[in-house]
Amino acid sequence: QSAANAFCSSAIGIFVGALFFPTPEFAPLVNIPGGGDLLNSFAAALVTSTLITFLWWYVDTTFRHEKVTAFNLAPCSELSPIAKGLTRNSSGPSPQPSPLGREC
Repeated sequence: QSAANAFCSSAIGIFVGALFFPTPEFAPLVNIPGGGDLLNSFAAALVTSTLITFLWWYVDTTFRHEKVTAFNLAPCSELSPIAKGLTRNSSGPSPQPSPLGREC
């Protein structure tokens, strides 16, 4: 998941929870069933953000066109001294071509 997904899920949950939040007189802020109850406000925010998070997860895993893989820095030419053992006069292995077909 991404930070944008988490932010959107949280913001939507807070908005839905605010609909049930009571006024200072503990009257409903919006005239809806269950409005004005702190437990309903908390539960609505929690359940809504959880459901939105699961929706993001389902969409990402079902409709993603590319599989995300970790980037391998080992074949980069900038790191070849590290691959050779951190010595200037080392006769270590020669750098291998990048499996991605490109240099860094």
